Amino acid sequence: MAIVLGTSSGFVSVAPSSDPAGFALYADNCSNITKHVTPSTATTITEVGWYCGTNANESPNFEVGLYDALGDEGNAKELLEVDRTNTLSSGTGWKVVTGLNWSVTGNTNYHLGVQVDNTSGATRIDVATSGGSGYDNDSSQTTLPDPWRRWEYSHIDTNGMFAIYALWSAAATGTDFQVNIGDDWKDVSAMQINIGDVWKAVAGAQVNIGDTWKDVTI
Repeated sequence: MAIVLGTSSGFVSVAPSSDPAGFALYADNCSNITKHVTPSTATTITEVGWYCGTNANESPNFEVGLYDALGDEGNAKELLEVDRTNTLSSGTGWKVVTGLNWSVTGNTNYHLGVQVDNTSGATRIDVATSGGSGYDNDSSQTTLPDPWRRWEYSHIDTNGMFAIYALWSAAATGTDFQVNIGDDWKDVSAMQINIGDVWKAVAGAQVNIGDTWKDVTI
């Protein structure tokens, strides 16, 4: 099995669990990014993971980040989001950072990034040389840079991809307003009020709390 876009790399709706079976590129003492486009309804990244194909059986710190694609030719530029403090667990497998709340826009190019601190033995990340939108590997990196800079000895591939994924979610649909019917809470999809025997849509509602009017989401 090879690394598959939308399954074991890029933006995914279900987090991968199996070995993507890519070939291994250095991860420790490096920053690695891979370019992908968000699904049309994506609004939030909740989790980022990467596949560690070789582990030095050490526990270095690693970082995950999100870059825009506003550099020359869609290259990475500004670091939009980052989680800098994570301990690499022993053994190979998916190394995951959960509990994220990173905002994204649908149908937009971003770069997913991973940086791993130096280890005495090799720590590697899985990568493919085709099927993706490109990746960049920079050595001698102690943190994800901001902004991203391509170095003289960058390992660049315009068609490849790292086994780095972002679990995404879409904006909630419906309403936060509910009414209790038969001891069961029901969502209210719309509110109306009868004025002069004509039903009018309610565009907004407020409630007074502590002598202050608060908006009610409907």
